[in-house]
Amino acid sequence: MGKRKNDACHLSKDGTWHSFPHVPHLLQYLNSGTYFARIKIKGKIIRESVEAKVWSAAQLKLVDFLKQKQSGINEDQDVRISFGGAAELFTKRVRHDPKMKLRSKGYRFLCVEKLKSSWPDLWNLLLHEITPHPAPAPASRS
Repeated sequence: MGKRKNDACHLSKDGTWHSFPHVPHLLQYLNSGTYFARIKIKGKIIRESVEAKVWSAAQLKLVDFLKQKQSGINEDQDVRISFGGAAELFTKRVRHDPKMKLRSKGYRFLCVEKLKSSWPDLWNLLLHEITPHPAPAPASRS
């Protein structure tokens, strides 16, 4: 792989890491050629492999890594939220959305209230417990 003139200025002091100014948060460990993502969240630096040795794949995996880390949800975490909690988050989001018209907000609040009055047990179910009921089989005609 050919070296460009200004590559040396983007090497770490010990010469083992290569950074890319035009792609922040992406590093390459030169000994193995593996790409790593580096991000600071709440003052803590997180550096993890994006499990790629090819430039284009590393860029794509970097985007997924950043989304995952910035959302605060780990794939390993088991997120348990009830439908009532999700409905509360939804109503807060709608209430504070400046782009949405007042009538649109009212309609969404009405839908949530109708769900609550017609299916009160739904509010206590966890999201992963909610499944569609299978449609009843049509009666066979002989």
